[in-house]
Amino acid sequence: MKYFGAIIVVLYALVAFSGWEPFTRAERGQAVTRGSGGRYWTGGFMGGK
Repeated sequence: MKYFGAIIVVLYALVAFSGWEPFTRAERGQAVTRGSGGRYWTGGFMGGK
């Protein structure tokens, strides 16, 4: 299990340091449709206590 966690941390670090962003800055805070009709919320507060 510790190896799986290490892989996740390494992948996250690669994505964070590469500067890749899945959504553009104009799409942030909106629900956008991608691919086969899936809607994705691109930012904002998703809940809490």
